[in-house]
Amino acid sequence: MWVEKYRPKNLDDVIGYPSVVEKLRIWADNWEKGRPQKALLFSGRPGIGKTAIALALASEYNWEVLEMNASDIRDKKSIERIAGLASVSRTFSGNLRLLLFDEIDGLYAADRGGASAVLNIIKTAKCPVILTANNAWDRKIANLRPAVEIISFKKIHHSSIKKLLQKIVKKEGLNIPDTVISFIAENAEGDVRSAINDLESIAFSKHFDKEVLESIAKRNRQEDIFNAMKKILKEKNYFESISVVDELSEDPSMLMAWIEENIPAEYKRAEDLFRAFDILSRADLFFGRTLSRQDYSLWRYAITLMTAGVSYAKKEKYPGFTRYNFPKKISYLSASKKQRNILKSIALKVAKRCHLSSKKVILEYMPLIKVLAKKEAVKVAAQFELSDEELSYLGVKDSKKVVKEANALREEYIKKLVA
Repeated sequence: MWVEKYRPKNLDDVIGYPSVVEKLRIWADNWEKGRPQKALLFSGRPGIGKTAIALALASEYNWEVLEMNASDIRDKKSIERIAGLASVSRTFSGNLRLLLFDEIDGLYAADRGGASAVLNIIKTAKCPVILTANNAWDRKIANLRPAVEIISFKKIHHSSIKKLLQKIVKKEGLNIPDTVISFIAENAEGDVRSAINDLESIAFSKHFDKEVLESIAKRNRQEDIFNAMKKILKEKNYFESISVVDELSEDPSMLMAWIEENIPAEYKRAEDLFRAFDILSRADLFFGRTLSRQDYSLWRYAITLMTAGVSYAKKEKYPGFTRYNFPKKISYLSASKKQRNILKSIALKVAKRCHLSSKKVILEYMPLIKVLAKKEAVKVAAQFELSDEELSYLGVKDSKKVVKEANALREEYIKKLVA
């Protein structure tokens, strides 16, 4: 796996976070000098490099790593051995030991004692401690936040990811077009792990055509949106629900369309459906007010209502698998986009000549224009400078021939004017 092969070996290999690297070196240097530091909580979306950076730090300073995840710390008994190791500042070799609690927000409310045991270790540890979480503001780890320093990892810019991918391609001795590398880097949307995985899959398939690239883009977007639907419609967790907006690259209006489409697929009880759509309609009102007033402080109300509000509209969770569907409304708009663009183009041309608004042309004059175009195609095409595509939309047959005749008619008219 290239993800493991090209994992950063030290902090110099880390891309996209120069200020974080500088802060980590100061933090580690203080530990090396015998000055205990506050535990660090790395927060950011999956695949962004939180664990890899922690391991790179340990590698650079020759620290031994004791790595644990939520399944290792579900109760106090299972954590006693960790507490013993944390009470010792250095290993037998004289080097420091790093305690790495990976995905600490995976602790559930039912895991009694787990979070409190971790807190005790953080407070009493004589060695460096780093925790990672997808969401530092998850209520399950609320008691840990005062005891740690939160370092947020934002999306890595695609230019930094592209440079990394180019290095990998060079080391692997591959010949992959730069346009393909750029596409993968941009499509990853800050997820380094995803970018490397996509590069590896394309390298082994040896197919760089448009269809393969589009399938990767579509797959990644679907995985994100389906996970968002699960968090909102399957679960009842306030912080998880509202966090999907930050995790997704989708526009909030697109997310609302997905929620609207899939509420009936998940919610079966009439009262749950009523509450969910009532809340979603209120969210839509806030979206409208945000745009009409240009007051983006209202944005948060719309987002909270359409995510957490819809999530809590159900009395209880629905068990079993639910198939979520792409919004039909968006599918229709996508399918008809070309036709709508042609209509808009015709309306703008007519509006300019007739001193009307394009909206008025579409609503009131378009039926008349279609009739005129069929009867006097050449004259209409010449008057409004319509393309063959626009004439076809108006129902004109042999539109390319009509365009040629219209161009000739315009030239003849211009010559008469000049003469």
